[in-house]
Amino acid sequence: MNIQPGDTAISIGTSGTLYGISIRGVIDETGMINGYADAANRFLPMITTLNSAKVTDTFCKLLRISNDKFAELALSAPAGANGLLLIPWLDGERTPNLPNATGELYGLRTTTDAKDIARAVIEGVLCGLLSGGKLLQHHGVDASGRLVITGGGGKSKAYCQILADLTGKSVWVSPIGETAAAGAAVQAAAAINGINNAEMAQRWNVDYEKVADLKQNGKFVFERYYAFVTNLLKEKK
Repeated sequence: MNIQPGDTAISIGTSGTLYGISIRGVIDETGMINGYADAANRFLPMITTLNSAKVTDTFCKLLRISNDKFAELALSAPAGANGLLLIPWLDGERTPNLPNATGELYGLRTTTDAKDIARAVIEGVLCGLLSGGKLLQHHGVDASGRLVITGGGGKSKAYCQILADLTGKSVWVSPIGETAAAGAAVQAAAAINGINNAEMAQRWNVDYEKVADLKQNGKFVFERYYAFVTNLLKEKK
């Protein structure tokens, strides 16, 4: 993906990841940050969540609709899902470390409809990852650059647009379909040519595509989620 310092990458698959680039390794005594070295003498501090796109799949089954219809419903609802809030820990969670946790849906009313549920599901998944991003920033990881999404979520208009709404930032994707395979190919080419991985990545670099800009101001949604989860964790101690 050729992520640069300042960029934040979010991968939405069965599980989810959020990571950036750091010149120095991040030491996190809580164990919530996974510390990796990249192939260019830098570090990739990463947050990993257990519940990501499979949460969407679960609610598609419950509502008996397709993923495309689910995305359509989510995009037709207002930011904040009319007060509905999902804590997406359906199968326990690793960040935070709560292996026995379950998902919780708050704010249900007689006026709640499928659009609200769809929006709340995607907002909940993304807010869980963005909470980890806040921890990375606390440890000095620069997040001033691009916001890049990959994985299955990168192909979802709903995930891309709602991410833009939650953060207020433009969302970008790589035009390369299989970014992990492309990264392996870059490393192989670098080894064959005897050059630095970062240099080879620059040679193969392709322009990112912007897929979403802010439409609905949803920063308050993340703030509400973060405050709610912070209080919830205090109660669980």
